[in-house]
Amino acid sequence: MNCFVLFVIVVALVTILDQCKQIPKFYARKFAHMLCGLLILMFDVSINGYRRGIKNEKYILEKFGVYKDKGIIVYNVIVSIFFFFKLPLYVLTPIFFADPMAAIVGRQFPNYAIYKKKTLHGTLTCFFVSLVTLFYVGNYWHILILSLSLSFLELFGGSFDNLLMCFPIFIYMTFFKV
Repeated sequence: MNCFVLFVIVVALVTILDQCKQIPKFYARKFAHMLCGLLILMFDVSINGYRRGIKNEKYILEKFGVYKDKGIIVYNVIVSIFFFFKLPLYVLTPIFFADPMAAIVGRQFPNYAIYKKKTLHGTLTCFFVSLVTLFYVGNYWHILILSLSLSFLELFGGSFDNLLMCFPIFIYMTFFKV
C-alpha cells in the first residue's frame, strides 16, 4: 500500500471521527490513537526502511485532546524518535494498543478504582493486550515480565504513561537485540 493511500485513509477516518457527533470525544481520541499506531506500522512496512519520514497528523483539538496535552505530545515525540533513529516500530505496539484499550475498558468499569482514576479492569486490559502485542519477544517469561511492568507503569504513570511504558521496551531492545 503506498503512502498516499495511507494518508488518505488517515484523513478520511479522522474527518469521520470529528464529524460524527454520536461518537463521544473520549472514544474518538482513543480510536484515533490506535488507528494512528496501526497506520504508522503499515507506513513503516510500506516504505520498508528505505525512506523515513515524520508522521503527518492533523490535530483537531476540540475532539482529540486539549491544548498542551502531555499524553499526545509524548506519544508523537516517541514515534518521531523511532522514525528518526530508524528503530523498529513494531516494538511500540503495546503503546499503540494496550494504553488506549486500557483507557476505554477502564472508563466502562469505573467501580473498581485502584489508583486515582485508574481501574482494575483497565489495568488488566493493559496487561492482556500487552501479552498479545509483545509477540515479537519470543520468550514467554520475558513477555510476562514486560507485560507486568507495562501494566504497572500505565497504572502509576499518569499523563506520562506513554513515556514510562517505553523504558522497559528500550531496556529490552538494548539487552536482547530485538
